[in-house]
Amino acid sequence: MNDLTTTSILALFETNKEQRQSFMIDLMGKLENGEVDPLKIHFHIKCIDKILDELTNTDEKKNKDGFHIAKRYKELVLDAAEKYGQKEFSYMGAKIKIGEVGTKYDYSKCNDPEILELQEKATELKEKIEKKTKFLQALPAEGVTITNEETGETYKVYPAAKSSTTFITMTLK
Repeated sequence: MNDLTTTSILALFETNKEQRQSFMIDLMGKLENGEVDPLKIHFHIKCIDKILDELTNTDEKKNKDGFHIAKRYKELVLDAAEKYGQKEFSYMGAKIKIGEVGTKYDYSKCNDPEILELQEKATELKEKIEKKTKFLQALPAEGVTITNEETGETYKVYPAAKSSTTFITMTLK
């Protein structure tokens, strides 16, 4: 019997679009027919999601050994792609492009007082919006009457309409 390795398990997912679609349809059929445990499948999906997150996260967090897994993973992938000597190429049915991703700008060094003022106003406005939304969320169903201090106009405001979806949360240990 062959032992499965990390890379042999990943090789199981060497698929094209149609194969991935077929996989999902098959899985959903097995779920619908009660052939597999939905919680177990969700657990498997959460584990895959966690692995992907750890490999591709952008917040530069270290694992328990102080090693930057995602940073090193990205370096290795980029190094491998650069060996092709092209900015764009095909690989195993995928289109690969080497280019800038996640571009960020720091305006604090521009010495432009207008942008700094606008950013400050945006921060203040964001804080005001957060405060107002929390207020509107907490209103009683019958609403409250508010008076605009500048105009003297009064109006009745009601709580924000709330909707949600029921699902489970799963925390991996």
